[in-house]
Amino acid sequence: MPKTDDFDARVIADCVRFGRVNPTPMPNFKYAALQRLTRFRYHLVQTISSEKSRALNLLYLKFSSYKEDCPFSDVFGSASTSVFDSFTPDEIAVMPMEELVDFVLSHGNNRLSNPEEIAKTLKSAANRAYRLNPDMCDTVSMTLTM
Repeated sequence: MPKTDDFDARVIADCVRFGRVNPTPMPNFKYAALQRLTRFRYHLVQTISSEKSRALNLLYLKFSSYKEDCPFSDVFGSASTSVFDSFTPDEIAVMPMEELVDFVLSHGNNRLSNPEEIAKTLKSAANRAYRLNPDMCDTVSMTLTM
């Protein structure tokens, strides 16, 4: 059979005219609701993944060695986000060790096993981090806090 628009239109008209069209089944609304929820959850997971990737790119601009040397189990955990929201790498590098340990303890809800080691790793990462241009620093910091 040739594949043309005229021929396709005739085949469709013949199917409808002679009753060769199967009726569309009614959807089972229980499964339709579950399908909607599943698709919405998939969309949310994809969006969260995309936003985390974008945040990691911004974090690299602000604190280049943070992700590789992150002493926290989760870069987006409470203690970790409070560190990179509150300080620049320069501030961490010159901050006294005791003050950094106290900050980590207070923002980690006293759940971190070795805050001294965490502070030491943060200072080491801050010393090795590339410095961001001061003109961009405020913009990147503000974007990360959103």
